Amino acid sequence: MTIEQIIENLDRAISEKQIEPIKSIYNENACLVKQPGDLAHGVDEVIAYYEALFSMNIPMTISTQLVKSVEANDLALVTTKWTLEGVDPEGNKGSVEKIASMVFSRSGESKWSLLIDNPFGPELLDVEGT
Repeated sequence: MTIEQIIENLDRAISEKQIEPIKSIYNENACLVKQPGDLAHGVDEVIAYYEALFSMNIPMTISTQLVKSVEANDLALVTTKWTLEGVDPEGNKGSVEKIASMVFSRSGESKWSLLIDNPFGPELLDVEGT
């Protein structure tokens, strides 16, 4: 499976609030930037983050476009542009668009997994302690 296909699967899993596909995408030692300055370490913390997010029952759809991918041996640095559309608890529709950074790791059997997921991309440069 290509990195672009993995990103599409992640979008679908988030939009449909499916935990199992998300669990299969992230590396066991993954790091997710939940928000600037707040990290989830390891797949268990990443899954706990998504479970908490999904428990809010907020309708949302995410779509991601791969902008650039650079591979070196078994690592790939990926820049994406993503859009999240949803409805807040008060019923107001809205959308957010961001540039993200992701690092994928390839295992011995040539399977890519998401090692570092930074949906805030360059915004982290403005936050201390990240």
